[in-house]
Amino acid sequence: MAIKIQYFQPNNDAIDLTIKDCTAGAINPENTSSFVIFKDSEYSNVIESTALGNNANIHELRAAGDLTVSDTTDIPPDGDGLYNIGHYLNLSTGSSAEAWLSFDYTDEDLGGKDPALLSVWRNEGTGWQQVPQPNGVNTAERYVYADNITEFSVFAPMWSGKDLPVADFTAEPTEGTVPLQVRFTDKSENAQIWLWTFGDGSTSEEKNPVYTYNSIGTFTVSLKVTNPLGSDTKTVMDYITVRDVPPEPPKKTENMTLKDNGTKVSEIGGKQQVSFNSSESSGGEISGDNIILRNNGINVTITTDGLTNTSGMYSGNVTGVNLSSDPLTSDIGGNVGNASFSFNASMPRYNPDAVIETSLYEKPSDHAATQFSLTASKNGLNIDSTAYSVYITKTNLTANDTISNAVLRFTAGEAWVNANGGKDAIRVIREADNGTCQFLETTYIGTDGKGNMIFEAISPDGFSAFAMVAVSAVPSPAPGPSGGSSSSSGGGGSGGDTVASSSGSVKAGVPAAFTVKDGPVYEADINFNRDLSSVLLTVNTRSTVPPGVQNEPELEVYRYLTFELYKADPSDVSSASIKFSVPQNLVSGKKTVLLHYTDGKWVSLPTVKTGEKDGNELYSAETPSLSSFAIAFDKPAGDIITAEKTETDVIITEKTDRKDAPLPTASPGFGLFVLLLASAGFILMQHREKY
Repeated sequence: MAIKIQYFQPNNDAIDLTIKDCTAGAINPENTSSFVIFKDSEYSNVIESTALGNNANIHELRAAGDLTVSDTTDIPPDGDGLYNIGHYLNLSTGSSAEAWLSFDYTDEDLGGKDPALLSVWRNEGTGWQQVPQPNGVNTAERYVYADNITEFSVFAPMWSGKDLPVADFTAEPTEGTVPLQVRFTDKSENAQIWLWTFGDGSTSEEKNPVYTYNSIGTFTVSLKVTNPLGSDTKTVMDYITVRDVPPEPPKKTENMTLKDNGTKVSEIGGKQQVSFNSSESSGGEISGDNIILRNNGINVTITTDGLTNTSGMYSGNVTGVNLSSDPLTSDIGGNVGNASFSFNASMPRYNPDAVIETSLYEKPSDHAATQFSLTASKNGLNIDSTAYSVYITKTNLTANDTISNAVLRFTAGEAWVNANGGKDAIRVIREADNGTCQFLETTYIGTDGKGNMIFEAISPDGFSAFAMVAVSAVPSPAPGPSGGSSSSSGGGGSGGDTVASSSGSVKAGVPAAFTVKDGPVYEADINFNRDLSSVLLTVNTRSTVPPGVQNEPELEVYRYLTFELYKADPSDVSSASIKFSVPQNLVSGKKTVLLHYTDGKWVSLPTVKTGEKDGNELYSAETPSLSSFAIAFDKPAGDIITAEKTETDVIITEKTDRKDAPLPTASPGFGLFVLLLASAGFILMQHREKY
């Protein structure tokens, strides 16, 4: 919304004009004969000197003094058909004069309302009054004019007219686990048409819709209501929180409430004031200027700027809240042993209705495991083992009840730590409520009384889902034939990039089609010999021999591929059809073949050209199992290597002295490609055991 001020002086006398923007904060002016710029504000070049009539003489606008926030804190009231929709402006002049105000609204600012309903109100220290005539509305330009600008007048544009729509709504529940069904209730006034936006791309025109969120995250909800007089929109940021939890029951759960019967809070002068009565408290006490509440499983320390004791009733302004939980302990099994988790965190204010539930699981949810693997790979790491996971659920928190600077303590048996790379390999990883993941700063603290190793992690943004994992660096590439590493300028580097996606259930004997948008492999049709609830297939594309492969095929290799299954065993695969592409300029009359590495040997698979597309030749090869493969050309580089094909399709090579032929340039985008099952949801279980 822009504000234009046309300032007129009938006797042609120039008068200094001071403008105070009451909503944009401190403003630094620039003096100019044409306009004043509000710096550090969304309003730019908002004051223009434009004539509005033949009888009006415009004069130079000059900023006199500092442009500061107005001292007026009184806000125009809503009600009786008047709704404050605009920007406050404080004007004062060196002497009494006249000016015309022009509040310039766009269609978006108007929100579909009739511009004839706009009015300007002024506060001269005696309350808000509508600006008297001459006060007209130019509906074509959506201008509102006001005159008699006097010192200490504060103006605000208002809607006038009754029966305007006012948007309002509630939702229940506002948080929970996926899939989360939420009932939205319209609380609007004078609404005839409703348009809901749920924050995930879905909308509804029902008055009171019931909507199901099928993905995790935080979602902003808005409601636009309309009637013949106009429309109004209410938006609640991050209103709905949808989480996931592991499918198995937790090992242990602690439900912690912050409420104390002897502790009350109220808002006075914009500050939260707390009062404490020890005779009514269920276990609280006073310690200096702090109130310490000892609830089941958690200690709540309310800090104040000073407590006043009036006949045993202590009161003061809240300056912060500290939360400290008791350890949550459970036997995980294996060599993880008796795991323990506790936390310490901060809140800016005390919410007696807040509830914090901490649950300890043997492993994270499938979705979280997928995201953890992806995050690890982006950091050049593999997750070798997961000790356990912790899910923290917050209930009844408001937008002002942010939890921050959480210090988390995890313990695990020394045997598990030593079996997975030692204390330097241990990390805590977090999945936030919005689905993003990150490794937390993790520090080894020492051991507890039972010999368990203690690790501390800092979560600046509070609580959500966490896992204690052991990581290792992605292995270095295997050396090339001459002892060095082969390279390519076109991608498909030695380690490859990690991308993780997942699939839903598959049926035995029914081919499951996994597809990707980029990379040499664009589809894999896999037959499984048993039903599976979820499958993740990853394909790593690289220019060097994959880890675990002991020898190279003596053919000219375009790319190496490594297939890996999660939540499925390689023995679950009965057959597969691998579809891949090769740039036409690399083939040059050579015969393309897919080689399969099995039992320490490279096997030639039946490979058929299926077509051409976008400068690539398309191929399909049949394989009885999945492991490592090589896209190769059957014409040896330099005609130095001879190959003999046996009845079992094993290529027997006889190697003579030769120079290494350079690898062909790869297509862009090679790396680790994840094939997503077309029928799918998003589920992944890390196929690793704890040792």
